[in-house]
Amino acid sequence: MEQYEDQPSDLELAQMSRENPAAFGLLYRRYIDTVYRYVLVRVPSPEDAEDLTAHIFENALSSLHRFRGDSRFSTWIIQIARHRIADFYRARRHDTLDPAALDEREAPGIAPDDLGLDTVKELLTRLPRAKAEVVELRVFADLSHSEIGEMLGKSEMAIRAVFSRAMKDLRKIIEQEEIYHHEWLS
Repeated sequence: MEQYEDQPSDLELAQMSRENPAAFGLLYRRYIDTVYRYVLVRVPSPEDAEDLTAHIFENALSSLHRFRGDSRFSTWIIQIARHRIADFYRARRHDTLDPAALDEREAPGIAPDDLGLDTVKELLTRLPRAKAEVVELRVFADLSHSEIGEMLGKSEMAIRAVFSRAMKDLRKIIEQEEIYHHEWLS
């Protein structure tokens, strides 16, 4: 579990939040940026990401009794995010995406300023879904290889290999298309 100086651990906060939901606010502040970044790269618009992020934290609060501390809180809440994102796309299976909405977005803090979120998303669509998901979880959700392995039911070494191959594939795509080489691909 992560420990923040002079503050309770995530597990302690989760336990406190079961009795006093106001204590959940600190967990929210600790993980809101990570969850939002992960959701933002997976859904069509910042508005959808904001709505989903709110629902993810609502779901986490109402499901807090299920968090036993066997994994990090960040792993647990990203797993909730994965399920909510899947629900989001199932509900919109017949809707169409407006490509014009994607072209105007940038994602400050996710990648260098000159690499827009639409470019990142487009690059990730060129990877097999399993590789793209590992990159999203590692880069945007900031999970460790072992946490991703736990979440996906694979060994840490398998996740390291998938991540390495995915990054190699992304570098190759970027070189072939002469897209600027970004630090998150290193």
